[in-house]
Amino acid sequence: MAPQASTAFALRGLFEAQELFASAVVCGALTTEAVLGSRRPFDARIHAARGQQGAN
Repeated sequence: MAPQASTAFALRGLFEAQELFASAVVCGALTTEAVLGSRRPFDARIHAARGQQGAN
């Protein structure tokens, strides 16, 4: 397979992954709104205060 074809397939996968991620963010936000959830658990200050690795 030519390098250009491999690059094209890789870029197509990247663009599809970006679209999927954007859709997941929207679904998460809509779900939080639908169940009348709070936005407070997503506050960065809470995660910073806990000091857990990868939470920021």
